Amino acid sequence: MLKNVFILFLLFSWLPNQAQESYRYTTKEGLPTNHVYDIAQDSNGFMWFATKLGVVKFDGDSFKTFTIQDGLPNNDTWRLVADKEGKVWYFSKNKYQGYIKNDSIYKYPNSLSTIITPRNQFKLNDSLILHTDLGLFMLKDSVFDNIKTVDEYSNSIKQIE
Repeated sequence: MLKNVFILFLLFSWLPNQAQESYRYTTKEGLPTNHVYDIAQDSNGFMWFATKLGVVKFDGDSFKTFTIQDGLPNNDTWRLVADKEGKVWYFSKNKYQGYIKNDSIYKYPNSLSTIITPRNQFKLNDSLILHTDLGLFMLKDSVFDNIKTVDEYSNSIKQIE
């Protein structure tokens, strides 16, 4: 029996595998820091990284970092959310929010300052639902609406699957 298992193991070890190639990107390749808080992919296929040194856009070859000098309100960005309109929304540690579209930075109005960094997000039809410490918010057509809950304990959601 052990001999059969060994022969089977040898046969499978010689079969070609089709695993996807993986890459490791660090400061050597262009990231401003090796600590990344969040990752998002926009509708054009660009990868975006939230770091303590700014928001980073990756086109598959090179990195472009957006910082305070480019108009970002705060470099320490914790969460990113890409919407269907090509906007990459950023949420920073100090309650700054806004989005980047076509490499231009837009700050969201201060009326949104009650939104804390989203814990989770998910898509629902044409909307994006953000789960925050203050409850659920719906992002549709660049407008955040608080989703009213039935009772006072409904905002204590800890995870959305």
